[in-house]
Amino acid sequence: EEDHAGSSVAGVGDTNGDSILDVIVGCPWGSVPSSRIVYGPITSTVDLATSDAWLFGDSGTYTGHGSDLADMDGDGLADALVGAYNVLGSSGALYVSYGPVSGGLDVVSDVDATIDGPGTGSYMGRQARGGGDINGDGIGDAMVSAPYASTYGASLGMVVVAHMPIYGHIAAEDADLHLVGEVAGSTVGISMAMDDHNADGYDDMLIGASTTSVTASMEGAAYLVLGPTSGAIDLGAAEVIVR
Repeated sequence: EEDHAGSSVAGVGDTNGDSILDVIVGCPWGSVPSSRIVYGPITSTVDLATSDAWLFGDSGTYTGHGSDLADMDGDGLADALVGAYNVLGSSGALYVSYGPVSGGLDVVSDVDATIDGPGTGSYMGRQARGGGDINGDGIGDAMVSAPYASTYGASLGMVVVAHMPIYGHIAAEDADLHLVGEVAGSTVGISMAMDDHNADGYDDMLIGASTTSVTASMEGAAYLVLGPTSGAIDLGAAEVIVR
């Protein structure tokens, strides 16, 4: 079956509490798109059909296109982040299941929190990252790309950042931080990372936008936004821009 396994991967979190890192693999295509978790240690070839946990959505939602494992509620266990960019009329969504994560979980009914995308055609959930502490409260935060969102202008796109933990449903528009594209069609958030780049104790956000056209057509760019910060930030004003 055409699952497209490996569309997203992460392997730096222990979600079952055995002190061994586990792996999450996005399989966003196929009849039951999902993110699948395999508990470590992994020492040989694994059939994802036998994975220890899987978070699944409906066919055509591309559930698992973005996924990550990170502790986002401060209990020492890794939690699962799963993006599905073709739900809610292609508005997209990010689903959060707090660890321990095991068995099959329907992302609509069985997860702990959902960030609903910011409008039709936003495709939020194509990439997702968690674990960086942007606001310095000692708990990892989450970020998710909405590359075609029009919240701040037609198809400018943005990366949505939420200080964790959250529970229930929140709208992307109500999240703590929006990193907004410089120009339309930039595919903001096609790649993302969080880490402390200036050694001030706050994690920072590194955002890729591969089709940004500012000084040349489709030149692309990477932006470094230093934490802590909040509100709406134009990536054209980021502390560091690499073109």
